[in-house]
Amino acid sequence: KELIIGSLLYLICAEAQIFALCFLGSKITDLSSQVSISVYEIDWTGSSIPFQKNMLITMVRMQQPIYLSAGKVVWLTLPTFVTICKTAYQAFAVIKTMED
Repeated sequence: KELIIGSLLYLICAEAQIFALCFLGSKITDLSSQVSISVYEIDWTGSSIPFQKNMLITMVRMQQPIYLSAGKVVWLTLPTFVTICKTAYQAFAVIKTMED
């Protein structure tokens, strides 16, 4: 019984850390998609030509959202966190069933 409690406590702490990463990953993705719009709304038409070219490059580059990934294997987003939680619970339930 103590092993189950210890394992559950470890699982909660590990998932809290994963949640923080997935939450920040979702925020980065959401905010990165708004950068192109924000750059477009800046009054950069009266600026120097090099600055205008840099803004154009930035707008083109930021049309694709930025994703935080874990080893370039999986994107760290909130839907990924939900999948991790479901999988972790299923593994925990299988182990608990095998113990009983």
